[in-house]
Amino acid sequence: MDIEEQKKQSAKKAYEIIKKELNKDLVLGIGTGSTTNYFIEIINNLKPEIKGAVCSSNASQEKLQTSNIEILSLNDVHQIDFYIDGADE
Repeated sequence: MDIEEQKKQSAKKAYEIIKKELNKDLVLGIGTGSTTNYFIEIINNLKPEIKGAVCSSNASQEKLQTSNIEILSLNDVHQIDFYIDGADE
């Protein structure tokens, strides 16, 4: 399995863990990078099921803007339930 496939599998596994906890108050933290981009593609249609996501960068915010996920300010949330980021370097 090449590195890109490993990143895709990591993103899928993260989603499998999170989907067990989905609720309308859930806030995701979204990091930056290719693994995170794969995760954003997977969660594209979660809007009705979660409150939204806080982004770590403009790049991840721009990627999320193409999805149905509401982008939240860190100042407006009390906690981040799950934070998704890659660790390949």
